[in-house]
Amino acid sequence: MQFFIIVLIIDFVLFLFRLYHVANDDYVLIKKNKTLEDVFNVAFITALIALLISRFFHVFLNPQPVFLNPLGFLLFPYFPGLSLTGGVIGGSIFLLFYLRQNNFIL
Repeated sequence: MQFFIIVLIIDFVLFLFRLYHVANDDYVLIKKNKTLEDVFNVAFITALIALLISRFFHVFLNPQPVFLNPLGFLLFPYFPGLSLTGGVIGGSIFLLFYLRQNNFIL
């Protein structure tokens, strides 16, 4: 299970590296007066929310008594289970609302 966590961390670091290259000189972000710090803040918050919603979605679809304990719910490496569908849908919905709230998009 430690392999799973290492892969998640490496993928997230590669995503942040690519995000830096894409957003570094983006004219739309410069025009809206958004800095790279704002972009990275959104990326970290969205990643954490997507991870949490992914866990909620997995627990909802696969109920087990161990998930009723908060520690059993939060320790996803020890009690495995994340939902890709829940993470993508939850992260996208959160990102849409968050970006509209902070005037990143119309």
